[in-house]
Formats: sequence, structure tokens, C-alpha cells
Amino acid sequence: MSEDMNYKSLFIGDKSENGSVYMDELKRLVTNHLGWRKDYIPSDIPAITDSDQTKKEYQDSLRRQHEVLTELDQRLRPGTIPWMSAGRYWGQMNSDTLMPAMLAYCYALL
Repeated sequence: MSEDMNYKSLFIGDKSENGSVYMDELKRLVTNHLGWRKDYIPSDIPAITDSDQTKKEYQDSLRRQHEVLTELDQRLRPGTIPWMSAGRYWGQMNSDTLMPAMLAYCYALL
């Protein structure tokens, strides 16, 4: 390893050893993005009002979104080979993805 770079700090880790670091950074980036959206043009009226958020259909849609994402999480796990296990088989393009790359990707999606 380089003297100025500990590469182990750049991965989430097989056992999520750096999971809290990932979550902290992701939360910070998302919070910054949400603040940027809020402050972008302060004089604009909100697209989603407090009244909208209290409607039954709105709340039902949020619940359904949560259910679908929970189902997606449950369905993806059994048949997926996690990237962190790629070290057990070294083929072309198989290795764990760097944490900064995943964070930057998530942030760029916003």
C-alpha cells in the first residue's frame, strides 16, 4: 500500500466494515443536494404542498412505494452474487467497487 493512501479505507468491506462511513457520506451528500434544491430559486412556489402531502392518495402512494422497494430488496438478494465476494473469483472486471465511486454515482443521479 502507498504511504499516503490506505486502500482499505476506500471500500465498504466484505462485512460492511466501512458501512457507517458510507452511510455518513451518502447522508451528507443527499442532505447537501436537498438543501441546494430548496435554495435554488427561493421565490418559486413548492410543487408539492402541505395539503398534497396530507391527502390519502398521496400517503397510499408513499406506502406502496415503500412496499415495492422492500419487495425489490427481498427479491434481489437470493439470486445476486455480491460484488464483495468477487475476490473469490477473479475474472475480467470482477472486483469490489470503490466507495468514492459508488457515492459519486449516487450523488450524480440526483
